[in-house]
Parts: sequence; C-alpha cells; structure tokens
Amino acid sequence: MAKTQMHAADIDISQIINEVKKNGFYSSFCDDLVHGVGNHKELILMIKMITKSAGLKVSFNAAESVCIFEDLTA
Repeated sequence: MAKTQMHAADIDISQIINEVKKNGFYSSFCDDLVHGVGNHKELILMIKMITKSAGLKVSFNAAESVCIFEDLTA
C-alpha cells in the first residue's frame, strides 16, 4: 500500500483539475505522471483510480501512452 501511495503522489492532481476547469481538458504522457512503475497495466490502473477519485475521467490514445483528462460530469 505504501508503494501505491508514493506513486500516487507523483501526480499533481490539483494542477490537472485546474487545467481541466480552465481549458476543458488536460493531456499528458502517462509515463510523465507516475514514475517508477515497471508494469504498463499497473500504471494505467493507477491513473484511472486517481482520476476517478478526483472527479475526473481519463481517456487514452490507442497505444495508452497519452492520457486525456476531462470533467467526469462532461
């Protein structure tokens, strides 16, 4: 559990929320958000869990290398 919490701290979710409110979306390379995760599926799952708890939805490009964050209610 401590490992997950440490990785979750890599994402500056408040900055992402502010960008979504300002611009309607925020995009980033997935690898830039969470560091030190060797398993790609774990990385994607972690990003999904964090964004859902923040009231956001996240979409991925076909290769799951780019994340696009939007308001969950949009």
